[in-house]
Amino acid sequence: MLKLTSHKSNKFSDFQVFSELHIEADKVIVDFEVIKKNLKVDERFSTDHWDNWGLWENDVVEVFLTRAKDHLPYLELQLSPLGQKFALLIKKPRKETEKITEIAVKTNVSRTQNGFNGSFQIPKESIPGDSTELWGNLHACLYDEHKCNFYALKPNTDQRADFHRPEYFQKLGTL
Repeated sequence: MLKLTSHKSNKFSDFQVFSELHIEADKVIVDFEVIKKNLKVDERFSTDHWDNWGLWENDVVEVFLTRAKDHLPYLELQLSPLGQKFALLIKKPRKETEKITEIAVKTNVSRTQNGFNGSFQIPKESIPGDSTELWGNLHACLYDEHKCNFYALKPNTDQRADFHRPEYFQKLGTL
C-alpha cells in the first residue's frame, strides 16, 4: 500500500491517505483509503454523471493517468466521499482541457468510521496515449476548518501545491 505525502504548504494535518494500484490486462484499478473524521462534502453535486465542475472544493481523491511518453494529454478523475465524480482530459495544464461527461470508469465509495474508502476501475482504452507504460500521480484534497490540505504520491516541491505538473508523474507500471 502506498501512502500519499502531505504537501509542505500544509500547516498541520492528521489526515492520512493510502492507495494501492493494480494493473490488469484490460484495466487499471486504484483503491484508496482516507483517514479523516469530519468530511467536507456538498450534496448538491450529482452522483449520476461526471460533470461536477468544482468538486475539488470538497474532500476528493484524484487520479491523474497517461500512457503518453511526454505525459500529455492525461486523464484526471476525482471521487468524493458521497460517490460524486468529475473527469477531465488535460491537454495542456491550465491552458487546454476537455470536459468528459461520459466515461466507462467504474467507481465505488463507502464511508467508514474513520473516513472513506473507494476505488476507480479505469479501462485501458480510457487512458490517453499509446505507450504500454502507465504514468501518473495520485492526489487528495482534504479540508480542515481553515483550508485545503494537499496530498500526493509525488508532491511538487514549490511553496504552493500544484497537482497539474506532469513532470512529477511517476511510472506506475506497464500495461
